[in-house]
Amino acid sequence: LRRDERTFVVALLACGWPNNKTYKWSDTRLLMDYGLENFEYHTLSEAAFDENRLKPVAVLNGQTKGIGETAYADVKIDRALAPDGAFLSDDGETGILLKKDEQIKVDFQMEEKLTAPVAAGTEIGSIRYLVDGDVYKTEAVITTKDVPAIDFSWCLSQILARYSL
Repeated sequence: LRRDERTFVVALLACGWPNNKTYKWSDTRLLMDYGLENFEYHTLSEAAFDENRLKPVAVLNGQTKGIGETAYADVKIDRALAPDGAFLSDDGETGILLKKDEQIKVDFQMEEKLTAPVAAGTEIGSIRYLVDGDVYKTEAVITTKDVPAIDFSWCLSQILARYSL
């Protein structure tokens, strides 16, 4: 049964067979009615993780344009495919059937500081979508570009730049 972006499947084994063959149909109807009355379709966008919480992360000993500046690594969300058991709505968004009292909660964790060198694509945090404490979906927070460590050649280039002025 599919109704309002909700899909319900019932599998009944040996239900009323052979004495009462009609039991399987009445049991199926009861189970479908229960599902329709008690479960609602929700999307992950309803949990709405605020992407403004993603700020560049300070990188200790990272190369910058000048001496005394702090290096930062920009970050983004590495969006994964829909998890097993998830449904995609008509617009392609990940969703799930929940009981009326269940909610999707978001748990966000990210490193506050990094140490150079940092490679692009390094996972430095995660966004977990939870339903009743169980992880439903996880998205990684990754760096977007390399931040090399301060080395001799960088120091030499900084000195030469100061004396060439």
